[in-house]
Amino acid sequence: MIDEKLLLQEAKKRKIEVTEREIRDGVNSEYFQAELKKQSLTEADFEKRVQDHLMVCKLIDTEVKLRLSIPDEQEIKNLYDQIVAVSRGITISDLSPEAQEKLTEMAKFFLRRDGKIGSYSKLKKELSEYIYRSDAEIVFEDFLKRLRSNATIEVAEIE
Repeated sequence: MIDEKLLLQEAKKRKIEVTEREIRDGVNSEYFQAELKKQSLTEADFEKRVQDHLMVCKLIDTEVKLRLSIPDEQEIKNLYDQIVAVSRGITISDLSPEAQEKLTEMAKFFLRRDGKIGSYSKLKKELSEYIYRSDAEIVFEDFLKRLRSNATIEVAEIE
């Protein structure tokens, strides 16, 4: 919850705007009515939540995309080669135990019925997306750390 508040503060600080159309598009009528009843919200309160959520999404999208690049061929090929090696029981010495375990899980995921990993050409797109998502998670966590380190948190007394 604190991270959400920090992200919303940063979005407001950067004057990220959400249009009426974006809010309307973010509110599905069936979902909208169910959420209103479930949370005992007014229509205006719910629209404000949708607006805040969209502002944070735009902030994250901007912040993360600015720092990411599409994985290059060598990076994708290296990951593929590591997955193949691990699927054959080879331990990659320069990896942490956590990274080794992640590769083992990926090898199990990509293992075909014949006990082999699919071809590079068939897995290239999926591996590229995996690298991109992993990099995005790291960039997002770094961004949150920066926000947290610059934040002043005030604790309100509850009456």
